[in-house]
Amino acid sequence: MMFGIESRLPNQRLITIVLASLFISSLLILTASNNAFASGSQPGSCSNEYDGPITNATVTVGGQTYYPLKNSVSFQLANDKLYTLSFTIHTPSQDLQGNSLPGTVWYRTNYQGFGNGVCQSGAGPNQDFIISGNFGHSDSNAPAGSFTDEWSTTVTGFSYTINWVNASPQNLQATAGNSQINLTWSAPSNNDIYPPTNYKIYRSTSSGTETLLTTLGNVNSYTDTPVINGQAYYYYVTAGNPYGDSPASNEVSATPSNGSSSTAPQPPTGLKATTVSPSQINLIWTAPTNNGGSAITGYQIQRSSDGGLSWPTLVSNTNSAVTTYSDTGLSPGINYGYRVSAINSVGGGAPSNSASATTPSISLDASFEDCCYGDIQVIYSVQNPIQGVDQAQLQIYAPNGTLVINQAGPLTYDQDAYSIKRAEGKGNYSVIATYDNSLTAKISLPSLINNDPVVDFGIVEERSDGSVGINGRVENGLAAEQVSIGIIDPNKSTTATYTVTTSTHAIYEIEINSTTAKQVFPQSGTYTIVVTHIPTGVQGKTVLTYTIPPTGLTATQNGNWNDPATWGGASPPITINSGDTVTIPAGITVTIPSSVAISNTGTITNSGTISNSGTITNSGTINSGTISNSGTISGSDQFKSALTSITNTGTITDPVTIPNTTLSSSYAVSFPVIVPSGVTLAINSGVTLTINSGASVSNSGYLKNLGTISNSGTLRNLGYFGNGGTITNNSGQRRYYH
Repeated sequence: MMFGIESRLPNQRLITIVLASLFISSLLILTASNNAFASGSQPGSCSNEYDGPITNATVTVGGQTYYPLKNSVSFQLANDKLYTLSFTIHTPSQDLQGNSLPGTVWYRTNYQGFGNGVCQSGAGPNQDFIISGNFGHSDSNAPAGSFTDEWSTTVTGFSYTINWVNASPQNLQATAGNSQINLTWSAPSNNDIYPPTNYKIYRSTSSGTETLLTTLGNVNSYTDTPVINGQAYYYYVTAGNPYGDSPASNEVSATPSNGSSSTAPQPPTGLKATTVSPSQINLIWTAPTNNGGSAITGYQIQRSSDGGLSWPTLVSNTNSAVTTYSDTGLSPGINYGYRVSAINSVGGGAPSNSASATTPSISLDASFEDCCYGDIQVIYSVQNPIQGVDQAQLQIYAPNGTLVINQAGPLTYDQDAYSIKRAEGKGNYSVIATYDNSLTAKISLPSLINNDPVVDFGIVEERSDGSVGINGRVENGLAAEQVSIGIIDPNKSTTATYTVTTSTHAIYEIEINSTTAKQVFPQSGTYTIVVTHIPTGVQGKTVLTYTIPPTGLTATQNGNWNDPATWGGASPPITINSGDTVTIPAGITVTIPSSVAISNTGTITNSGTISNSGTITNSGTINSGTISNSGTISGSDQFKSALTSITNTGTITDPVTIPNTTLSSSYAVSFPVIVPSGVTLAINSGVTLTINSGASVSNSGYLKNLGTISNSGTLRNLGYFGNGGTITNNSGQRRYYH
């Protein structure tokens, strides 16, 4: 054995010491005594001794590496093989005498030949001192087949267990006879230490594909009979002991023969394989045209399930000249290959062509749909179906044992097969897909209702217009089940009860509009919302603090109409209901963006400025201060504003009723204007009132003109008209009734 020691200083070249040792049991014998370090050095007895921990250890067997410092290590090895051991001792900065001189490390082992305690030179301070070598079977391990080797310093240690098995049997030979083959072999090396307890014979009709034929005792020969004359057979042997089997012996082959002048038959022809059921394939072939001069007495059938890589024998001899065979008991979804050899008195001939067929298989998946609580989605598929068998059967059993689905269907299926019922009970649904009455796939699917339902709440809220939305979900509920939603006022009286049907995901939902909310929530306060799952009676409760919306709202600062900050943090009055009043005080400007549409059936009182780029649909009253309009103001009711307070570049279709007005500068009217009874519209000298096309001025009061009226729209007088100026009627109309 070669044994190497490596010592490495930081930033220093590797130093390697190689020792040669002969491990011969007659030379080194450990004596039994109370001294654990007999025939070896005791710790502390080495010159300039550095005692350090073992920081790394590896055992390499073939291509496998083990780490005995980290894990428990046990491996099997033939007693004529070697393994590699390497471990590292990290030395301290000083030896046991407090020096930093070159010195030794100490370690111990129970491995034969080391004298137990070892002083190893070549060490120094702060080194990774590596000890490595190739190790084999030690005679001191005998006769036990399992031995634990130990290695340690005064600080740390490790061990590993080797299960020694026999070396390979030697000199395997095969001698052919008539329908038999005789095998002989020699015992493994070291047979005197480890006599094998058994031998195993492996056989095949092709090289490298042998499988176990038989297990023998501690013998050195075997006769394989009967075998087919003319067929080549391949063998190898292993030796076994209680700790495992040896590596394989050499491989041998032999071909038995009866010694006659006849020859083996030619191969059969036209082999075909046909699947007839999920577990059966039928074979048919044609007898050889040349039987070799001797009648065909049977056929050997080989079957491959690995694509022809190996051809194990299925039937060694049919003992019949019949040219058909049924292979039964097959597994589903496997491609089976076959070949056939004819047998006569000489033996077996070469194999026929190969033929293959695949047995059917069926896959099945079942789950509850994400979209529709309670719907079972079934997906199945039949692969490699039998010709002429083109349907599968689907069955579903409820937890209470009821067969709820029993239907024939196509070979490929992907549908919502069934909606479960709460009355079918808790437990599992059995989903079964069957093909050809024999191939079955089954899934056990836990019911969605195995756990009791729980009523959850999602949105429970009052909106800015006083409407209310309530929704939630029934956990462990089903789609299309009913829930009741009760609303209880602060006085513990029920104001309303709604019954709704759950949608997908067992969701319930109601919307209570602002008009209905006035009856359901007649007062401000805390209301209790009770949701009852009707099929089970399970309830959930929550509360809603409801505040009756104010009937008036006042702007508190300049800003956009749809910004709550404009209204002191209140919800913006996008919809102004009948009886509600929105007030814009003097000195405040409220801007309506183009994206905002206001619906007014109440009253907008403006003493400040409304800058409109959006839409105001007015069916109520607008008492306006200043309006700068580039959007749309429409409606059919009252819009009251000083005439010169409106700057319009958009559209105003709602008639504007003006108060007493004296124009001291020219003004263009682009919308309908009403001068009501008792009100005077005066136009000073040098001032022009322009009535644009599409606009109108309807006077039921007093229209006093000392300047110029330029009319391209409509001038309608139902009151008094005092004209001391000029009226230019362009393309407009004048109607005078007084």
